[in-house]
Amino acid sequence: MAFPVVAPLVPIGQFIGTMFAGPVPASNTAGQAQSWGYGVRLGTELEDLNESEFGIWALSHGTGNDKVNTASRGAVEKLAGQLDIADAQHSTDALLQRGLLARVLPVAAQARGFAQHHQLMPLGMGLGNSASALGAFTIGQPGFPRATVSAVIFDVWAFSAQGASLWQACEKTADWGEELTPESLALLVLQALPVLLATDAAYIDVC
Repeated sequence: MAFPVVAPLVPIGQFIGTMFAGPVPASNTAGQAQSWGYGVRLGTELEDLNESEFGIWALSHGTGNDKVNTASRGAVEKLAGQLDIADAQHSTDALLQRGLLARVLPVAAQARGFAQHHQLMPLGMGLGNSASALGAFTIGQPGFPRATVSAVIFDVWAFSAQGASLWQACEKTADWGEELTPESLALLVLQALPVLLATDAAYIDVC
């Protein structure tokens, strides 16, 4: 029995925190600043997300669970309902339209198009591999490993910010003698994104 190919939701942009407005309105008897939204930097622009939009955007990062390697729209919106996040479908549509979410089928043509227009931005420190697991490379902070990836994904992660796009990083890594084409490497990166994004080992930006 053939199962349909699911296009994962990929969150785009860097979260820069909850933003508060001032001065405090006189009607605010609690004396607290009022939050105006959640800030996400997208390229050179600052995007303001409301609570529902931020909930969807955050859930689309996934859980880092190796058994759940795809944050599909259906899965994200179902979880949003369980968490009482209102207007999940409308918020997903709005985020897709604003470029804060992308849907990318795991096929070569879509992976290449996504990689050409986006950049993988590394976060944390590379912690290398170990004598007992030569092909597994860890990302995080000393004493606090967050993500473990293959050697080739680690290479892309380590040098991705040096190129103008994720595609350029895939081309450079493929040129280093790996038995991979840039297209097949872009597919592998796409498959690794849930682990990298859920653990804050990287984020995706536009280029």
